[in-house]
Amino acid sequence: MKAIFYILLSALCISSINHPAYAESFDQELKLAMAVYGAPVVSYAIIDHNEIVKVKTLSWNYDLPVREDALFQAASISKSLSSYAALYLVAQGYLTLDDNINNYLTSWQLPVNKFNEQKPVTLYQLMSMTSGLLVQGFAGYRQGSLLPNALDILKGQKPANNPPVVSIFVPGTKQYYSGGGFQVLQQITTDVTGVPFPQFMNQLILPEIGMENSIFQFPLTDTKALTHVVAGFEGWSATMIPSGWQDYQCFAAGGMWSTAKDLAMFLIDVSNSYTGKHSGLIPKALAHKMLTRQSNTDYGLGVVVAGQGSNLYFWKSGHNQGYQSFIIMFPNAGKGLAVMTNSDSGNFVIQSLLYMVSKQYHWPDYYPLFD
Repeated sequence: MKAIFYILLSALCISSINHPAYAESFDQELKLAMAVYGAPVVSYAIIDHNEIVKVKTLSWNYDLPVREDALFQAASISKSLSSYAALYLVAQGYLTLDDNINNYLTSWQLPVNKFNEQKPVTLYQLMSMTSGLLVQGFAGYRQGSLLPNALDILKGQKPANNPPVVSIFVPGTKQYYSGGGFQVLQQITTDVTGVPFPQFMNQLILPEIGMENSIFQFPLTDTKALTHVVAGFEGWSATMIPSGWQDYQCFAAGGMWSTAKDLAMFLIDVSNSYTGKHSGLIPKALAHKMLTRQSNTDYGLGVVVAGQGSNLYFWKSGHNQGYQSFIIMFPNAGKGLAVMTNSDSGNFVIQSLLYMVSKQYHWPDYYPLFD
């Protein structure tokens, strides 16, 4: 039945693309997608000519906030911000990309085993998903539960609910999605700066990018943030998560709260650094490293990279329980999109929105519903 709805929705979106009223708004089509797939709230920010041209938050048939600066869990998009922060530290001389990560770790060391003894893990590999480190992803914790600290997560010891972060193949030899690698990156950031990772991100990195409503914090106690949060919903049943959301202590891997507008600010900042037309957080040379696909992977540094020349683009998705988000940017064309949803089924809505935005704003490449 869902497949039939999807086909009907697709046909509606395609037929309305060229309708005169479509150029002004496609929010009704988006609301239809939200209704079909059970996504109560969707927030998006569209980038054109390297500027945010539209920000909108929509709610469908649920008594939930629809404010423009609605706050969602960014999940794995946090990895992109964590990488950007690490590159900032490279630019400041605190880190180098190709050195042994154990040279920077003081409070914990990656265990040396047969996989990394002859070829140590580097920052390049942590950020390009070629480090060969467990753990792939992290489960959240019900609000009110005893939460692990960063070292608990790395060691895989209670109250952490994950195995320890260890090497399982020779680094650099293949791609393996590793949230554990980004927890190591978090610890490196803390050890070289002497500042807890959430504090470093909240006080230095996010404000410099202009992400004024984003925050790394679990459990969430910030009064302003609590008034902006949209609760997460599970699966097709659109059932709210008990207490509204899960807590995620894996900050670098998936612990940022953000808004669609703030994520768009990040995309623009990366593009500014990459093109050199305006100043971004990192210098142009490092931005080019960030947006260059590394060996044996489709990742650059913290983002997936595709296309080339004027069609070059980077993207990252995020999924925590009850939330799905997506960012994409064409830096040379100055076009992009950030979208956040509060549903496990939000990815289907995201795909519909990608199609509509890419057509209306004439992206160099796009994601058609049908080839």
